[in-house]
Amino acid sequence: MRSSSRWALVVVLLLVPGTAHGYRLGDMNCDGAVDFFDIDPFVMAVTDAETFESTYECPLVNGDCNNDGQVDFFDIDAFVDILTGAGVDYDDSGCLPGPPDSWCFPDEFEFTVEPSTLHVLHYDAEYNCCRDEIVVYVEVGADWIGLVEDEILTVPCWCMCCFNVESTVADLVPGTYTVEYCWYDEGVGDDCVTTVVEIP
Repeated sequence: MRSSSRWALVVVLLLVPGTAHGYRLGDMNCDGAVDFFDIDPFVMAVTDAETFESTYECPLVNGDCNNDGQVDFFDIDAFVDILTGAGVDYDDSGCLPGPPDSWCFPDEFEFTVEPSTLHVLHYDAEYNCCRDEIVVYVEVGADWIGLVEDEILTVPCWCMCCFNVESTVADLVPGTYTVEYCWYDEGVGDDCVTTVVEIP
């Protein structure tokens, strides 16, 4: 079992309009961006508001992502929408059975392309059984695409599951891209695979 947000990689994502107090919804560490480093403080705000307020010099109301006046579990989906609004769609298979002698089969990746679009399928990603969501973040440059996969986990279980995670990055300019896909590999740590694709 593990907590989320173990990445050193900064992926800058969609910024949402500023709130009345000068910060942004979802910006849980008040660094001016809604990105990967907001996950842990958001989880803390949802599960332990008092600890959040004593740990971060940031308004708790930044976590009210669905604008209902409260910071609670009902904000999770809206937070994920803000966090991942940078041009990537993703989904997972739900918990899959693994091999009898280990947690999951070795991670495998399938990269496919179609006009202006990249598809990535990550087989046998290992995450907590009770994850709220497996999310994928993206940053696109002139000739590279960076993707980071992680879980949002507010109430962990004492078990792990294997998942297939599928991501689609659309509206790409045709050309040659170096693609780096990073994730947390249980028992190994941060891991990445790199490939080169030609987007038609």
